[in-house]
Amino acid sequence: LSGLGIEIGSHGRRHQILTRIPESEQELEVVKSKKDIEEITQKECRYFSYPNGWITDYNPTIMSLLKRSGYRGAFTARTSLAESEIQTTQNRYEIPRWCPSESSLRDLLK
Repeated sequence: LSGLGIEIGSHGRRHQILTRIPESEQELEVVKSKKDIEEITQKECRYFSYPNGWITDYNPTIMSLLKRSGYRGAFTARTSLAESEIQTTQNRYEIPRWCPSESSLRDLLK
C-alpha cells in the first residue's frame, strides 16, 4: 500500500489505550511502532491514530510525546471539534476524523 502512495500511520504496537498505561510503556508504544512502520515502508511515519481515540484516551502529555517522537499530527475518534476549539487551538495532535459505518456509507453512496 505504501508503494502505491497510501500514507501508513501508527496506531501503537498493541492497541494500548495510552492514558491507561505507564509513561514508559506509552513511549514504547509510540516510538517503537513508528520505527517499525518506517523500517517496513522505508518512508517516514508522520501520523498517529490514538487507539479508541476518545477524549479520555489521550492528553497533553501524550500529545507532547508524539511531537517529540517526530509525528506531525494525530487523529482522534471525535467526529468534530467545536468551531471555537478549532479556531483557538488548531492542534495537529487532535485532528477529528470521520469513522464510516455501514449506514453512513450507504447514505454517502446515495
